[in-house]
Amino acid sequence: MRLPIRLPIFCLSLAMALGQQRPVLGQPAVILQKGIKAHGGAANLNRLKAGHTKTEGKIELGDGIPFSQEAIYQLPKQLKEVQELYINGQKRTVIVVLDGARGWISNNGQTAPLTDELLRELTEAAYLLRVTRLAPLADRSFELSDLGDAEVNGRPATGVRVSSRGHRDLSLYFDVESSLLVKVQRRTRDAATMKEVTEERVYSDFREIDGIQTPQKTIVYRDGKRFMVGTVRQVNFLEKVSEDTFSKP
Repeated sequence: MRLPIRLPIFCLSLAMALGQQRPVLGQPAVILQKGIKAHGGAANLNRLKAGHTKTEGKIELGDGIPFSQEAIYQLPKQLKEVQELYINGQKRTVIVVLDGARGWISNNGQTAPLTDELLRELTEAAYLLRVTRLAPLADRSFELSDLGDAEVNGRPATGVRVSSRGHRDLSLYFDVESSLLVKVQRRTRDAATMKEVTEERVYSDFREIDGIQTPQKTIVYRDGKRFMVGTVRQVNFLEKVSEDTFSKP
């Protein structure tokens, strides 16, 4: 479970950079240019490449599972999540760490390497963070296509599909009026069952933090059913995180 935060970019304007790397992009380039401007502009998005967030919410399984989460990340492939889950009144602490090609999971103090499947899913989570920063999409490794019109949070939106070799496609939806990124849709695996599901992350309650428009609320749907709701309690954007942060729990 992870709430998105967006960032790094190139020095030239989005339109110039995209134009140089992919001569014909059309509508996706325009949508992204507006999105980057809406989220704080290239200069703000480029200066910070790491972050720290605290979130509280509920997983909507059974009678509901309250949780709190602290997440620290450093792009492109370092991520640490510490989750406290309250199941039947009992607290369970789960720590998950991705450090490049390595990863671990700790469940109430019992630590083990991530399985290949879980390592892939955590790598995809870090990829999601990178893509929702919008800036990296100028790279030649990304292919963009127009998804057309949609509706998110009862408002008109427009979509862009992002494809990159070695990763699952992501569908990004931007509010037509504000140009803010309000939904991401992707295929992922449920950590408990490892079955593949369609996940939608819907973002709202944006607030400016360090010059960057950041969503304070995320609702996650899986196969059309509400799975989780989370509210951000703290966000810090950082230039760099100590490498020790991503060591084995």
